[in-house]
Amino acid sequence: MAIKLPYTPLNGEQDLIGQEDISSVLQNPTPVDNSRNDSRKSRVLTLLAALALVSIVFYACTCAPTSRRDETTADIADDPRLEPYQSPDDAEFCAEWPIADEGPGPHLSTVSFELPGTSDLMFLLSRGPAAGHLNIIKKNPNHSSKVIEVNVTAQYEKRIDLQRTKACRTGRDSKNEHGVLIWAQPRHPRYNRQMDPVSFNITLALPQSLREYKDLSTDLPTFSHQIGDFFDLWSPTAFNTIRLKTSHAPIAYGALCGERAFIQTSDAEVNGYFCGSNLLSVRTSNARIHTIAMMFAQAQGAETKVHLQTTNAPAVAFLSVESDFTEAKLSATIHTSNGKLNVNMPRQPFGGNASFYLDASTSNAPATVVLHPDYEGTYDLKTSVADALIEETDMKDPSGMGRERTVERTSEGHRTRGSIFWSYNGEPSEEGKKRGSVRVRSSKLPVKMYC
Repeated sequence: MAIKLPYTPLNGEQDLIGQEDISSVLQNPTPVDNSRNDSRKSRVLTLLAALALVSIVFYACTCAPTSRRDETTADIADDPRLEPYQSPDDAEFCAEWPIADEGPGPHLSTVSFELPGTSDLMFLLSRGPAAGHLNIIKKNPNHSSKVIEVNVTAQYEKRIDLQRTKACRTGRDSKNEHGVLIWAQPRHPRYNRQMDPVSFNITLALPQSLREYKDLSTDLPTFSHQIGDFFDLWSPTAFNTIRLKTSHAPIAYGALCGERAFIQTSDAEVNGYFCGSNLLSVRTSNARIHTIAMMFAQAQGAETKVHLQTTNAPAVAFLSVESDFTEAKLSATIHTSNGKLNVNMPRQPFGGNASFYLDASTSNAPATVVLHPDYEGTYDLKTSVADALIEETDMKDPSGMGRERTVERTSEGHRTRGSIFWSYNGEPSEEGKKRGSVRVRSSKLPVKMYC
């Protein structure tokens, strides 16, 4: 059976090349008509070149790596300034471990470092098969020094295991960057990391004589993080930018304050309270996020942001925005899957004409949103199979001006949407209807909003 392949020559007339023709050209060395034979050869070569080009393009499109990273796997807490400090060879000095391993283990060995509290960047990082715990605390009030103390305690069974590790002070005076590196000699790829012969406990103690710091970054894979309570209503301890990065270990922060914070782990819970003026971004996977975020807008119309993301676990958030200025904005994105979603806005002053924007989603789990009574704007609730519900509460005008609230709604199948506004006559203002938006998605289970 002959397979006809279309071919369009330069003169625009369509010709057909049969498989017999191709075989004849390739296998019969005796030309019958040189001009006709040459024409057929040219057509065959053109066809083969076209097929080769299509194959190359297809391979490039399907197999070539992409330069754009998936947002779900991006390292939100990466600090590129740490790149020069990856090895003991680049360190200022490495401390000698005190050896006290008489008798059966485990044994402890501690070294200490001092970092200037006025650093533009203070950091802690580990490289190699190191694991343990980080604790960030306040110094004893009796200490008046403005120096940050870092104590590293190694727990080990055998001296040879301890000698395969190093604790080093590293950084650059020229950039005012100072930190501590925990380094462990690389192991065989198949060794059991759960059986690390040395574990580390790091304590970073901040002086109480300092209240404002610049940047703090950690890059400590498999180190759990515990941060103390640094919130004082009148004089909190605050940072410019905080980056906390680990993996396969939980992060808990009692009360952390700063302009912005990036908090990242995997397969472990993130839990804590953050007060900030710009951004909070939290990411984990296969574990719960439970966050209280109190955002402070520091100028008229200033926008603050909260981004929370996990998978296969609940996401619970308590959000608020406060400001001495009007027109403050809070934009929040909260996403999980296969875990309940719960977003609450505490009943405290929202600020004059403040705006709230929420994009939240889960799957195969219920989603609940509790709005602040000041909220004005649109809402859009959607799920599959189950109901999308809105429940009104008998709420008085939080401004005390005697206004009445109107909740408009339209229900279509498993979707409910509409708008919420305050007015004196039941007529919405265009400004009020555009002041905020709430979008919530799930599947198979209900989506519910209280307002």
